[in-house]
Parts: sequence; structure tokens; C-alpha cells
Amino acid sequence: MQQRSQTRDVHAACTFVRGILSERVAAPLTVLSHVGGERVVVTQEVWESPSQLFAVSHAVIGPIRERADELSSFLNLRAPLTRALAGNLPGRFHLYLGTRAFVAAPDAIAEIRGEIVREVLNVAGEMVVGEWRTLESPRVPFLFQIHRADAFGSDLLVGRRVGDVDAVRLSRARRALTLASPGLERASSRLDATSVLVLETRDRNRANGSLLADAILVTLSERIDQPDIVVLVETATAPLQAWIVADCVDLYPTDRPLPHFYQEGGSATT
Repeated sequence: MQQRSQTRDVHAACTFVRGILSERVAAPLTVLSHVGGERVVVTQEVWESPSQLFAVSHAVIGPIRERADELSSFLNLRAPLTRALAGNLPGRFHLYLGTRAFVAAPDAIAEIRGEIVREVLNVAGEMVVGEWRTLESPRVPFLFQIHRADAFGSDLLVGRRVGDVDAVRLSRARRALTLASPGLERASSRLDATSVLVLETRDRNRANGSLLADAILVTLSERIDQPDIVVLVETATAPLQAWIVADCVDLYPTDRPLPHFYQEGGSATT
């Protein structure tokens, strides 16, 4: 059952990224070949547009484990914060909670939640796209960060940072690229194709695409076998979300820096 679920995640992630690239090249991409299965460490595909080939590899960035009571306290904050703030914000925002070693009773959770909502609503309208703010309150026992991802819609993604999570993200990113990059470089060279690395994360409890993208960029800078395009995809819950983290072939020229953000069923933003 778990293997079938993971296979669905891989297919969904690759299909989502194929749609993003199709939009960019303004042509459908056809899957010419596929290698996968239980004993294959990474999934490899070849996509074809009318003018070029794409050699594609998929790898998973592993989750970060934690204590059950700490996770439960965070989850008791996440969904209510999303319900309270989504639809009331001037654009798409990401909210990251510094909930390391945070365990609280339900009545305390409700008070903390209300204070976070008030603080976010106080500053959201003043923020420009791309801006980060670190917020604190005497009623909240941890720092929290708010990021304005774009000015369209009214959505919120709630994630978290726990412990030395940046170091762990870096370690997970290094492992994923070590598994996928050498074979992808060989395949793209053999086919004279643009190389695409799809890095999937299923750890939505720590959803923080910007921080994970930073870890991936550091890891890429350490390697000589850098893929042409690197896409980070979060698949733990719907809708899928993706970040174009790296683009060495200028397939995504823009006057704003990467990463570009995409949401399944929506349009691209930066």
C-alpha cells in the first residue's frame, strides 16, 4: 500500500512539473520513456517537445522526524490559522512558526492562535511582495515569520522550523542530489537533452519552500554535475506546490530572481 501511494506521488509530481515546462515552452511535452519501480532509487523519464528533449530524474528529500507531542501542538495551530487568515490576506502569504520544543494545552493554543492572527493581520497590508518579517508577542512563546509571496488571491501556507532544521534540510538535499545528479548528467549528455531534476518533499508539516530552496542551492553550488533545471515539489497535501529553484538554460527568464512559485491549478508567481 505504501509503495503504491509513493508511486502516485512520483507520478503526480512529474506530471505537475511537465505541465509547468509545457507552459514555458508553449508546447506539449510527450513522455517518450520511463524507468521506475520498487528497486529503482530515482525515477527517470525522457520528455519531448517539438524542438527539444528533456532528461528527467525524480528524487525524494526525506522528512525530518520529531516528538509526537511537539507535532500535535503545531498541528493544533496550523489548520485553524489557515482557516482564520486565508481569505483575509492581501495576496499569498507563508507563515513559519518557530515551535521548537513547543507543547501547550488546548486553552493556551487558542490564545496563542488568536494573537498570531492579530499580529499577522496588523502587518500583512504593509508588506511588499518578497518581504519577510519576524514577529513576536509576549503572548506567543516563540518567534514567527511572515512572507508575502505575491499580491494575487488570498492564501496562506503554514509551516515550521524546529531545532537545527536548516542543517537537516541541507543534509537531506545533499543526499537527494547525490542519488540523482550523476545518473541524470549521464542521461542528458547521451541524449543531448536539457536535464531536469524533480525534488519531491512529502513533509508538509515543515513546509517552507524558501528555506528548502536555499538548502538545494547551497548543495548545487558544491557539485559539478548541476542539472539544468531543478524543481522542488511539495506533494503531502493538495494542491501541489512547486518552486523552480534553479535554471541554467534560461528557460525561465524574468526580471525577478528565482525561485518561481507554482500552485496546482493556479498560475505562476515569483
